[in-house]
Formats: sequence, structure tokens, C-alpha cells
Amino acid sequence: MRERTVDTGPRVHTPVLGLGSEMTGMNDQHVIVVGAGAAGLVSAAELRRRGLPALVIERADAIGASWRERYDRLRLNSSRPFSKLPGQRFARGTGIFPARYDVVRYLERYAQDNSLEV
Repeated sequence: MRERTVDTGPRVHTPVLGLGSEMTGMNDQHVIVVGAGAAGLVSAAELRRRGLPALVIERADAIGASWRERYDRLRLNSSRPFSKLPGQRFARGTGIFPARYDVVRYLERYAQDNSLEV
């Protein structure tokens, strides 16, 4: 089994073992995704979809920690349709440029709806 690196963000590199054509016996594969931000959650959801359960580890005590630490009036600078994660829209009523608390709730819901282990 060889090791590959999946880039889940600008500062995080997650070793993922066994991805690729050499993959056999998927049940004995263990995957850890570092970081419970958007990129880490999407990576874990895609791995799960492909039959590889992933454990997401986060140094903070909550999903989307970097969003929680920002100032209250922060908004995404990209619009809602261009900021959604695969397979999930923002909640009805979310503004065109989601606020910080909307993004936090969205990430929490994404993890829950995709049954991610964080």
C-alpha cells in the first residue's frame, strides 16, 4: 500500500492510504481527514460515497472553527450558488452572500446530512 496526499486546503495535507488502482479489500482501509472546514468535509463525504469511511479530525472543538472565530458581520464574497458544497444547497432564506453564522450552520448540516464522523 502506498501513501498519497490529498490537499484539503491551503495549509492542510492529509495522508490517504490505498487510493488508486491498487485498492483491494476496502473494508480494511482507514482514512483520516485533517480539518473540519469545507474542504475536509467534502473530502470525507466523497471518500464515504466511494465506500471508504473517513474520520475527520479537527484541532478545534467544532466544525468550521475558522468561520466561528471571525467577526460577526463577515460574509462570503462569492454568491450562494457558487459557494455551495457538492450535493447540498444553502438553507432557504439564506442571503445571496451568506453571513458567517449561515456558513457555520451550513457546514454543520453538511456533516450531519452526510453522516460524517467528526
